[in-house]
Amino acid sequence: MSIPDEMAAIEIVHRCLGERPIAARRFDNGIQHYVYEVSFTHRASLVIRMTVPEQRQAMVGAKFLSAKLRPLGVPLPEIVSSGVEDRFPWLLLERLSGTDIGDVLGDLSNDAIDRVAMGVANAQRCVSSIEGEGRFGYAIHPRMRRIAVGTK
Repeated sequence: MSIPDEMAAIEIVHRCLGERPIAARRFDNGIQHYVYEVSFTHRASLVIRMTVPEQRQAMVGAKFLSAKLRPLGVPLPEIVSSGVEDRFPWLLLERLSGTDIGDVLGDLSNDAIDRVAMGVANAQRCVSSIEGEGRFGYAIHPRMRRIAVGTK
């Protein structure tokens, strides 16, 4: 089985934007998708999130949830473009500033951790306001049953 790699990331972004990235660097964190920061000479970096065909519906669900949650104030990156029907389903996203919390959590002050927790609680409050079936767990659409999340 082939998987999305750096070259796939560069080719998809080039096809989408008409500009070839100068580099693609895979993020070390995450458990399900293949996520790369793509950098350019004359524009801000972007992020491409790709997955395997078997996880296509998870990418469709991410696009759906982003459209529901961003207007409510949940701090998600803007989707620049998408190709959920491509060989490797993908979302091209703005690159949010900062470092993954998993990389800095041990260095944060108690006040900073409290601010992060408040942000997470606010996001959860927004999520709880959208329609759903009242279940816990991950689903690709609020009316669907929970699904198992694959690993990379």
